Amino acid sequence: MRNGNIKANSKNIKKDKNVNNVNNIKEKSIIKLLVWIIIAVFMIFQVIQLINYTLGNIEKEDAFLYNLVDKVVSIVLPKLNVVTEENHSVSLATLGDIYVTQNVLNGSKTSNSYDFVTGTEDVQKELQKFDIVLASLSTPVSNKGTYTSGSKYTAPEEILELIKKLNISTVATASYHAFDKSKSGISSTISLLKENNINQVGISNNESGNKPVIINKNNISIGVLSYTTSSNEKLGKNEDYLLNIIDEEKVKEDINYLNNNKVDFIIAYLNVKNENVELPNANQKSYTEMLFNSGVNVVIGTGSRVIQETQEDLIEINNKSHHVYVAYSLGDFIGSYEKEENRENLIANFEFSKKVVKNKKDEVIEEVKDMKVNEPIKVKVDVSKSYATTMSIVK
Repeated sequence: MRNGNIKANSKNIKKDKNVNNVNNIKEKSIIKLLVWIIIAVFMIFQVIQLINYTLGNIEKEDAFLYNLVDKVVSIVLPKLNVVTEENHSVSLATLGDIYVTQNVLNGSKTSNSYDFVTGTEDVQKELQKFDIVLASLSTPVSNKGTYTSGSKYTAPEEILELIKKLNISTVATASYHAFDKSKSGISSTISLLKENNINQVGISNNESGNKPVIINKNNISIGVLSYTTSSNEKLGKNEDYLLNIIDEEKVKEDINYLNNNKVDFIIAYLNVKNENVELPNANQKSYTEMLFNSGVNVVIGTGSRVIQETQEDLIEINNKSHHVYVAYSLGDFIGSYEKEENRENLIANFEFSKKVVKNKKDEVIEEVKDMKVNEPIKVKVDVSKSYATTMSIVK
C-alpha cells in the first residue's frame, strides 16, 4: 500500500510541476505580448510624431524618435567613416623677358667677364620669398664665340648666375630670338642650363621634341609650357623640333601629357612679337583663348618691351568652372631699356592651394583646388650713362 501511495504522490507532484510550467510559459508569453504591444504603441506614436514634424505640426525637439536616431547616427557614423583632410599650398612668381641687348652687354662688362648680378639685390631678396620662380629666357646662351650683334641676340653664360640668384628654377625658352644662333645656339643653351640645374621648356636638340616641365612642390604639381608664334631666324627643313612654334595639335599633345601626369595647375609662357605696343594684338588674344580652352590656368605673355594689361576670369570647360589669368606682357625684366616705359616691369605672383580629403583606407575621396592671384609686384630699373643697371621694388 505504501508503494502505491508513493507512486500516486509522484504522479501528483509531476502533474503539479507540469501545471506550473504551463502557467509560467503562459505568464511569460503574456508579458512578451504586453511588451510588444507597448513597443508597437510607442513606435506608432513616434511615427505619428515624425509625420507631424515633417508636416510642421510639432517642433523638432518634440520628435523623440527623430532626435534619438539623429544622435545615434551622429555618434556612430563618423566612427564608421573616418576622414582626414590635408591642406597644401605653394607660392609662385613669374618674370618677363630676360634677353641681352648690346647696351646691356656693355653695361655688364667687367675686366675679364660679365656681371649681371650687381644691382639686382632688392629683387633677389623679394623672390626668395616664393617657393617657385619662373622666367622667360628669350635668347640663346653661349660660352664661346660672339654674343649679341645687331638684331641677333646671344647671352654669355654669366647670365645663368643671375637666374640662380633670382631663385628661378625653370625658364621658358621658346621665343622669337631663340634660334638666333641656329642649331648650335639651341644645343649650347640646353647644355649650359642643364649644367646649372635650371629646367627649361620650349627648345629641343633631338627629334623626340621637348616635353613640358612638371614642378612638384608641397604636394602640388604645376605643369609649365612655352611657345612662340614666330622666329627671327628661319628654321631649316626638318628642324621644327628645335623650337616650340605654337599650334593647336602641339598644345593638345602637351596638355594630354600633363593631364596624364595628373598635374594640378598649368602655366604657359606665350611669346608674340609686339614690341613697344601697350595693347595686346589679335594673335596674343586668340592664342591665349586657345590655351585657356585647352586647360591652361595662367598665360604669361612675352615679346613686348612694355607692360600690357592683365585679366582674370572664370570660364566654363566641360561644364566645369575654370579659373584663368593672363598677363599679356610683364615687360622686360632684362632687355632694351631704351625708353622710360621699357624700364618698368611686373612680377605676377600666385598662391596655389589644394585640399585633399581621404577615407580611413587613405584613399582620396575629394580634391578641391584653388588659385589666388595676388597684386603684381612692380620693378623699376635705373640705367646709368655707362648702362649699368639697378633694379628696385616699387612699394
